[in-house]
Amino acid sequence: MTISVNSKKKQVKKSFDELLTDLKTSNSEKVRYNAARILGEMGDSKAVEPLIDVLKHDKNGSVRLYAARALGELGDSAATTHLIESLREDRNVDVRVRAARALGRLGGAIVVEPLVEDLKDEYPQVCLTATDNLIEIYAYSMESEFGGNSNILTKSIFELTQGELSDV
Repeated sequence: MTISVNSKKKQVKKSFDELLTDLKTSNSEKVRYNAARILGEMGDSKAVEPLIDVLKHDKNGSVRLYAARALGELGDSAATTHLIESLREDRNVDVRVRAARALGRLGGAIVVEPLVEDLKDEYPQVCLTATDNLIEIYAYSMESEFGGNSNILTKSIFELTQGELSDV
């Protein structure tokens, strides 16, 4: 598969493998974050592991941000624990917001606790993103993973937040 990449002056066609090479080896942060963005849009699950590696190890926040976004778009649950790590530990607030959004897209019971924890984050944008995702997960739980019974999710959120949200 080849995808067209628009730059200011020309359109370049890059294959999946070329984009992976750009992601892993380019010295340019712009080339790396564009590669991450496009790999997410391509939807090929073979990009998941390289994107996880970038999320965990790239020194540039913009590149990690686009890696988190791409992982959310790819929807592979293999990324969940790595996104949770980024949500909890990344020093860049924008990466943490993107990780929260990606976790919201991935959903599942495993993401509830880290999102609830982030309701008390020092950065309002992280809190708002966590809130939005918990609302979406709650709505989704009405019909699916929690067996059509949102009471399980409600109980989980209540137990995790009991007595801890008075300052929020």
